[in-house]
Formats: sequence, structure tokens, C-alpha cells
Amino acid sequence: MRGALKWMTAALALAGIAGCASVQPRSGSLDGLRAQVDAQRAAPLAPPQAPDNRLSNVPWTQPQSRATTFAGIPKKPEPFYSNAQLRRNFLAIAMQAEATDYDNPSGNIPIAKWIAPIRYSVDGGTARDIRRLNALTGRIRGLTGIDMARAGGTAPNLRIHFVPFRLRNNAFYNLMERGYLGRATAGMMAMWRDTERAKCIGIISFDPPSGAITQANIYIKDELPPSVRNACITEEVVQSLGLMNDSPMARPSIFNDSQEYLDLTSHDELLLRILYDPRIRPGMGIGQVYPLVDGIIRELRPGVDPYRTARANP
Repeated sequence: MRGALKWMTAALALAGIAGCASVQPRSGSLDGLRAQVDAQRAAPLAPPQAPDNRLSNVPWTQPQSRATTFAGIPKKPEPFYSNAQLRRNFLAIAMQAEATDYDNPSGNIPIAKWIAPIRYSVDGGTARDIRRLNALTGRIRGLTGIDMARAGGTAPNLRIHFVPFRLRNNAFYNLMERGYLGRATAGMMAMWRDTERAKCIGIISFDPPSGAITQANIYIKDELPPSVRNACITEEVVQSLGLMNDSPMARPSIFNDSQEYLDLTSHDELLLRILYDPRIRPGMGIGQVYPLVDGIIRELRPGVDPYRTARANP
């Protein structure tokens, strides 16, 4: 997951922001955590460890005869993936989460997606970050038809925060004050605050009965180098749209801990197009989604053998 963390909450829209830890909110269960946050907010953070620049070690600028993405990042050649593999990866990435406060014994989550226009704001960041966000959101609009734009004078429902080291405690405290965090969710946020391995985090709230995503927050550490910032922006914004899991079998994809791909691949674009196909409705369970996915994929990739190389490229 390249140091990124994300989660969902099963709380209603006004119940706040939480993430992927399988604990449903219970009244009063966070009194101890709130006391810890109050104490830690007043205490100075330990100096950051040496940054883990695994992403920035990728040879971004080596001369290669490759096409480049919209952001100018060298694009790795993509291996073939079958339609059956694409279906498997969609179900794993759109209907599961790395952790969630949504309590479902099956381990699956309902389809969660935006139905309202997305209006995003940016707190901090550089001109380069803004250009990256503008290019990414334009690309997403073209793929999905989502109404996604800067908030302007309207209240944002997707907030993107570039957080300096000295303000990580405040970011955590503000989340606790704004709404309910499940215990595991609060623990994940603390991991982002306290460790250098966790570089960015996405927090998504959705309404369980309808599956509609109501708000999302993305936190990116402001000291990160450009390559890592770019990867965090891409992964967290795309996952805030409802693709909330990673899978070791997803390839070529950013939704894979291998860090092999750092920008959206054709596979990832197809995942977005499947999720925002109008036949895939928010709140659907896996039993409703499964019969629809094959037909949608055949329309998106006509003539592709659904099973070829499935064994050679799992």
C-alpha cells in the first residue's frame, strides 16, 4: 500500500470520519483514547526518523523508450490481464477494505460510491501538487463522468490536507473533535501521526443503508519528496472514490503493495469505469454485483479472451 492507510466508517454522515478497522462505533468506547489524544497534543512529537523513500527510489528519470503518463512519469509496460482477472480484482478492491468500522461477518462491504457532486478543497500543498490534482481529477471525470471540481464558494466534501510535521497532533485531535472515530480507526490515524512509514491516509464516511459516500479526508505528510507526494495524491484520491482495498493479485495496478506501478494503469482505469457504471449501484452486496460485472467488462473489453494467461499471470 506504499505507506498509505485508508478506512471507512459505518456511521451516518454526521457521525464523523472513520476508517478501515472492523469495529462498529459504540458510545463511550473512546474515552481513554480521547484522554491520550489530549495529553499527546500538548507534548512535543519525537523528531521524525530518516524518511523512508522507497517510492522515490524508483528510477523515475532514467532514459527509457516508454510512453509517459499525464504527469510525465515513466510508464512501465503493462502485462496482459484477462477479463476473469479483472473481475476478481474488482470484487477484491471495491467490495473489501483493508480495515473498516463497518461490521460485516462475511468480510465484504457493500458498494460505496459518490452520488453527489464532489467538491474538493486543498489545505497546504505546492503549486505542483495543485497541478497534479487538477490533472488527476480531469482524468477521473473523463473516465467516469463524476462531477468533480474544486470547491470554490461551496462547502467541500472531499478535503485534501498536506500536513507539516509540527501539525500532525492537531490533525488527529481535530478529527476526534469533529466526529466519532472507531477504536481501530483512531489507532490507524495514530499510526500515520507517529510513524514515518505511513505517509498518507484516506478517511471515508459512507451511509450504510444507501452506500453513498458522504465525505472524505486525505492527509499527506508535507515533508514528502515529489515522487511520494504524487503517488499519495493518486492513490488516495482514487481510493476515496470507493476502491478501498489493496490486493497482491492486482496487476498491473496501484492497488498492490509491490509499488511496481505509481500511476493509474489501464487496469485501474477499468476498475473506476466498472464502479461508476450506472448498473453498479451504491449499497449493492456481492450477490447483486457479481452477475453484473462480467457483462460490463465484456462491453469495456470486447474480444478479450476472459481466461487467457490467467495461470501465467495470476
